[in-house]
Amino acid sequence: MWANTRKGYWRTAHSPILTKALSNERFKRAGYLSFSKCYSAK
Repeated sequence: MWANTRKGYWRTAHSPILTKALSNERFKRAGYLSFSKCYSAK
C-alpha cells in the first residue's frame, strides 16, 4: 500500500508501518544520536 505511493515523502514518512518499524527507541539502541537532543544542547 505504501511502496509505490504518489502521495509524497512527508505522508509516507508518517505511515503506520514506519512509525512502528523505525521508532526513536530503535535508533537509540543502534547508537544513533537524536536530532532533537543535538538542537536542544546548543
